[in-house]
Amino acid sequence: MVKPSFPLGRSRSSRALGPFHFAALAFALFACMQDPKLELQGPVRLLDRACGGATTECTVTGAAHRTTGLTADSVGYQADGSTEATITIVIPPQSINGYYYDAFHFELLVSGHGDATIADTPRTLPPDYAWIKVDSSYATSDPVRAEMTPKTSIVIKVPQGTTLNVLDVRMISDHTSGC
Repeated sequence: MVKPSFPLGRSRSSRALGPFHFAALAFALFACMQDPKLELQGPVRLLDRACGGATTECTVTGAAHRTTGLTADSVGYQADGSTEATITIVIPPQSINGYYYDAFHFELLVSGHGDATIADTPRTLPPDYAWIKVDSSYATSDPVRAEMTPKTSIVIKVPQGTTLNVLDVRMISDHTSGC
């Protein structure tokens, strides 16, 4: 019977992976098995951060008005359909400081009846609350310094006869992993 030879006189046991190598290999395999599109979420209650308080750049016109959001102490917006309405949500850079995504998009938590235009894209509103993507992507000017990101405006145009409730805004990373 021929004994297997090992290079440089090493025995089989000295070639085994150590705990560090095993952990690194397991982490790499786990990371690559994940969805390559990371869905990292930004700050919670972003609508409150952007439009809460007395001084805000968020505006309403026509049949739209500011109301409460998910809770009595949060911000929301409504359009009742009696006339045309516009809701402009302005997200200043300080609302997203600390979330250093190189590319991201916003989503709105809305419900309503009819069609509205959100960020220049016609949308049919869901009858039950659902997150809908704002069809624009944004990038920080420097992913390490998100405070350099210019303020973002999300304009929602609601025609007469359409009702809309806006409860929140969230920021989602568009970063893709490179496995």
